[in-house]
This record gives sequence, structure tokens and C-alpha cells, in this order.
Amino acid sequence: MTAAHLHLLVNHLPIFAAAFAIPILLGALWARSRGAWSSGVLLLVVGAIGSVVATQSGERSEDAVEEIPGVTEAAIHEHEEAAEAAMAISILTALGAAAAWWLARTDGWQRPAMGATTIAAAATFGMMALAGSSGGRIRHAAEIDGATAGGSTATEAGARPGHGGEEDDD
Repeated sequence: MTAAHLHLLVNHLPIFAAAFAIPILLGALWARSRGAWSSGVLLLVVGAIGSVVATQSGERSEDAVEEIPGVTEAAIHEHEEAAEAAMAISILTALGAAAAWWLARTDGWQRPAMGATTIAAAATFGMMALAGSSGGRIRHAAEIDGATAGGSTATEAGARPGHGGEEDDD
């Protein structure tokens, strides 16, 4: 398995871990459930670990990706910067959430700690979404911009929008 393959396998884990943690943490806050809060914190920790793996494998695969036609150094740099920032906030969120979970064993601390964890999870998700979006532009710019591999849009190539590039038989 190459670093690029590993990166493709794990790069969505931190995004989805933060996304799924948010409603679980909100539910924990609403229901005052330490068990649900534990699940949300666990997702944040798993997401932070995934962000480290994704960032490290992304850095190791950078040279191979730079050789692909259409991939620009600027797009890679933008993604790398966003990924490093997202990884940092993910790690800080996971550490803070785990510490808050451990320290908030009394009722007086639980609600504020749950609220702070939920806000941090939302910030983490936002940063992860930005990093993922910039990563998608490295190889999927044509799909994002509505262009095909040949440089024309599906409509310009004679296809009806929404029909996968097939010509109209009517």
C-alpha cells in the first residue's frame, strides 16, 4: 500500500468523526447523558488520530501527486496548510474533550464541559470540511467546476445536464 492509497483510505475519517460527534454531543447535552458524551468524545479522539494519519500519509504522497497532469503546487500547498490547521484543532479538541470528560465527574462541571466540547467539535468539523474541500480541488477540479476531462462542460459536449454525458435520443 502506498502513502497515497493510505491517504485516500483515511482522509474522510476525521471529517465524518467530527460531523457525527456533533449531534451525539448535542444529545448528551440535552439529555445530560455521560454515556452519550463518552461516545462523542471517543469519536473526537478517533477523528484526531485519523487526522494525524491522513496528514502524514498526505505529506508522504505529495511527490507522487505533483507528477499528475493538472495538479498544481498551489493546490497542494493550500490543502497542506488547511490540513495541518485542521489536524491541530482536531488534536486540541480531542485532548480538551478527553480532559473535560475526565475532570467533569461531578454534576457541576458536566454541562459546561459538554457545551464547550460541542462548540469545539463544531469548530473542528468546520476546519476539517475546509481541508477536505481544498483536497478535493487537487484531483477533482474538473468535476467541481462542471468540466469534463476534455476541458468542455457536459452541456457544451452535447449532453443534457443530469444525464451523465449521454446525448438526447428524443
